[in-house]
Amino acid sequence: MILDHKNITPKEFAQVAQNVRKTFYWEKKDLATYVVLTKHLLATAIENHKNGGEFAEAFRGRVLGLGYDLASMTWPGWDEDGIDMTEEFRKDGLAASKYILDLAISSKAPVETLFNSYWIYGAHLLTDKNNLGAIGAWQKCAELKPDDDHIGVQSWIMLAKAVDSGDFGPINAELERLTALPKPNPGIAAQIQTALKVVSKNRIV
Repeated sequence: MILDHKNITPKEFAQVAQNVRKTFYWEKKDLATYVVLTKHLLATAIENHKNGGEFAEAFRGRVLGLGYDLASMTWPGWDEDGIDMTEEFRKDGLAASKYILDLAISSKAPVETLFNSYWIYGAHLLTDKNNLGAIGAWQKCAELKPDDDHIGVQSWIMLAKAVDSGDFGPINAELERLTALPKPNPGIAAQIQTALKVVSKNRIV
């Protein structure tokens, strides 16, 4: 049947998903349309993965990648200019982050995929006011890459601890340290500072 979604190849699917992200999120800054279309794409990818067949494994990858995109684009911690974030979109992102983390764990995904899934889940837990949950997720990231200091995971953990305790001295000192280091550390510091402003604005701290 020509309209059967199972006839879509992973390559075709990935191109459409990329165009949706580029057009509606980055160019038009239309988060509402991006979320609706991406949720439909994600549902198709999930069904194609679960139904088995020639492309089942490839669509598992599409689920993980597209789910991460949806979670990332609906995380308010980026404070992206021109993006009108709502509580409903944020909850969609939290659900997507939990789904891909569960899938990454159950399918024994590569370390990089597991790391990214834990990180974005922790980010959403932070803006969901679950500071201890965010710390736990980011500690998993640190366990996955214990020797990779440049990723700044310990700094994100310090942010969550500061939000939980109300003591911002350590994280402010850490941000100064990162800013003085070579790239990509200043960029990480800027991201954490932006996230701190967002959670403060939302009265989490």
